[in-house]
Amino acid sequence: MRTFLLFLGLLMFQFGHAQTGDWNTYETDSFAISYPGSWTVDESGQIGTKLILMSTVESAKDKFAENVNIILQNMTDSKLSLDGYVRLTEESIPVYLNKAKIISSERLEGDSGEFHKLVYSSKQKKLKVYFIQYIYYVGDTVYIATFSTVKKEYEEQKVLGEEILNSFKIVK
Repeated sequence: MRTFLLFLGLLMFQFGHAQTGDWNTYETDSFAISYPGSWTVDESGQIGTKLILMSTVESAKDKFAENVNIILQNMTDSKLSLDGYVRLTEESIPVYLNKAKIISSERLEGDSGEFHKLVYSSKQKKLKVYFIQYIYYVGDTVYIATFSTVKKEYEEQKVLGEEILNSFKIVK
C-alpha cells in the first residue's frame, strides 16, 4: 500500500510539474520570487518598480500580457501601520483608477509573515483588468507584489498569479 501511495504521489508531482513547466527564481538582498521560465524579467525600475515579471503574449488576439510587479516603499519617516497603509491604499484605488472596484480585502499569514491581500478591478482603455495584490509591512519597508490579468482570463490565470505571489519571500 505504501508503495502505491508513493507511486501515486510521484505521478501527481510529475503531472503537476509537467503542466507548469520550468520555473526560475529572482533573488535580491531583500526579496525572492519564483515565476514561470517563459516569462521575461524587467529590472528597469519603470513606474517605481523593483521588478516586473511579464508573460509572453499567447496570440495575436491577446491584448494583455499577465504580469507581476514588485514595489518596495521606505516607510522610515511614516507612522503608518499595515492597517493604516491598507486603508490608504483602499481609499486611493477608486481615486486613481478608472471605474475601480475593490472585490476583496483580507489579512493573511504567509512564509514572510502577516500580509494583506487586496483583489480589485479597473478599466484600462477597453480592457477590464483584475489585480491581486499582497502587501507586507516589515521593519521600515512596505513590500507590494501585484499580479495583473484581464477579466476574461481572470478565473484561469488567478491560480498561476497566486502561485507566483505565494512564492514571494522577504529576505531578512
